[in-house]
Amino acid sequence: MGKHLEHPAPPVQSSVAVRKPRRRAPAGIAAALAWVLLSGCGEAYRPVANPVPKPGGDPQATRVAVVISNNNGSPGMASSIDVSGDTNIGNFLVGRSPVHAAFLPFSSQVLVANKNDDSLSVFSPLSLGSTVTIVTLPAGSAPVYLASTQFGFMYVANSGTNSVGVVTTASFALQTSIPVGRTPVALLQTTDATVLYSVNKGDGTVSAISTQNNSVVATIPVGSSPVAAAINSDGKTLYVANQGSGTVSAINIASNSVVATVASGASPNFLIFDSSRRRLYVANTGSNTISVFDADIGLTLIKTVAVGAGPASIAALPDGTRVYVANAGCTDAVNLTGCSGTTVSVIDTVSLAIRKTITVGSTPVSLAADAASTKVVVANRDSNTISSIRTSDDTVINTNASGSPQPTFVTISQ
Repeated sequence: MGKHLEHPAPPVQSSVAVRKPRRRAPAGIAAALAWVLLSGCGEAYRPVANPVPKPGGDPQATRVAVVISNNNGSPGMASSIDVSGDTNIGNFLVGRSPVHAAFLPFSSQVLVANKNDDSLSVFSPLSLGSTVTIVTLPAGSAPVYLASTQFGFMYVANSGTNSVGVVTTASFALQTSIPVGRTPVALLQTTDATVLYSVNKGDGTVSAISTQNNSVVATIPVGSSPVAAAINSDGKTLYVANQGSGTVSAINIASNSVVATVASGASPNFLIFDSSRRRLYVANTGSNTISVFDADIGLTLIKTVAVGAGPASIAALPDGTRVYVANAGCTDAVNLTGCSGTTVSVIDTVSLAIRKTITVGSTPVSLAADAASTKVVVANRDSNTISSIRTSDDTVINTNASGSPQPTFVTISQ
């Protein structure tokens, strides 16, 4: 390597400026200085540009679909389906005759209602090998439904004891039981978590429960055999499907009173509120139709859409473009027997016409859409399969075997 020339330090100038005649540096000295500045240790100087990395995008949360398999009343299974990859990432053994499941609010844990075991199963579907915790309920409880919007608690409809159980998630134990109407089959809690509603199929009522003191504050008569409920996104109105009377009741949440009762199709057994379109969609299992109501103008029927036989479940894409209907094809609309359906109907929400009919497994009885509006997961009860539908082209892109026979319910983490 060549040696660098050392230069003497420049003299310190005084504070008084002295004008001197300007002299040009000789050409040779100027060239030498340039060579020193542009070279070092025999290497040519090259400017280096270091790229500054930009902040990366937010990592996408893994969305998981939990599919409950009833297994003919024996110990059942919960299958964990990775929604993005459409793969079964694990099966979890639960209790006898599992019928419903719900994610804990603000958590990735899931609770499963085991009807024939009088118990709940708790596990983390994204943790393979996760321990399944059992919550024991009183004998004869026959739990059938779970719901909560409240941190620290899960509520369970006990159809056998006409009660709603309050489960604390700090210890996963039953804290108390609240007497309600006969045969509670569905629950729904307001978004502010102050009121919990129990839909009581056996006596045609809805119980309004204060979550502050766990007591019934109102008993609201509705139609015959109410079986399902949905809430308006504005938090002001609760809608109840009355299977026995073929009607939908609208309940004012502030007064806990019925403000409207409208006719639907025969044997309505499922309904959802679409917040993007502000509509209520009702599945009429007995008349093979979907009733579409405008929920901003009371409950005004917009259109009745003919779908496949025995519609059993509905899912609306969060982006508001389509609604998916599982056509179970059952001759007994109440007990879902004599079933032979194999399709999912896709309804365009602009035209309210059937956009496509998708062939899935045998007897699709439950489906759910992911929060990104990219996938719909379907539980096919009698073929023991789980279908994943890609919504960009409404095509089945994967079919997984269920963990055990009779997949009957699906829910997706949001």
